Amino acid sequence: MAFYKGLSEKNKDKRSSFMAFYKGFSEKSKVHGDDFKNR
Repeated sequence: MAFYKGLSEKNKDKRSSFMAFYKGFSEKSKVHGDDFKNR
């Protein structure tokens, strides 16, 4: 159980950093999409 808990904690860290990256990426692409639309 403790092993599993440690594993899921690590996974959460990875996931949250991935989510932060993905969020930043989608924000960027949203801006690009608006740029593209305005042309």
